[in-house]
Amino acid sequence: MKDQFYQDLENLMTSLPTYDIKIMMGDANAKIGREECWKDVVGTNSLHSITNDNGLRLIHFASSRNMNIVSTQFPRKNIHKITWVSPAGNVQNQIDHILIDNRQKSSIMNVRTRRGAECGSDHYLVQITLRQRIKCEGKKEQRMAPLLDLEKLKSIEIRNEFNLKTANLFEALEQQEGLQH
Repeated sequence: MKDQFYQDLENLMTSLPTYDIKIMMGDANAKIGREECWKDVVGTNSLHSITNDNGLRLIHFASSRNMNIVSTQFPRKNIHKITWVSPAGNVQNQIDHILIDNRQKSSIMNVRTRRGAECGSDHYLVQITLRQRIKCEGKKEQRMAPLLDLEKLKSIEIRNEFNLKTANLFEALEQQEGLQH
């Protein structure tokens, strides 16, 4: 079941355009440890010291997709890392995680949990703050219509010439429309 989930996730990620920003977040039931060998992917600020099976799966997925698990990269008090507490209150885990493309990692400003947010779940709300630079397309040059010199129409000769050309133009348009119908 887990293998199928990660295979489906891999297929989904492969189908996305490479230039899209990819942020993945959710309840992975993954305890990410502070093992030295994974610090490039997960950092060193996890709540847990040892990675569980789901954590290894998530780390391998992130590593294969050139992603970082940013929910374990910010130094926080443990109380701000906890994402789930058992109903009895005796077990606390950081099992909800956020992943982002390596090239977008610098846009992540902060990740923390919000314990007071009522979100209809037994998990705490995980908040991500990011700064995104969006490139705007340059303004296209607008061509202005040439200004008309209406002073010239005061001359009777020019006014008659203008009226004649305008009448001929409309007559030609009417004939063209008559041919089309």
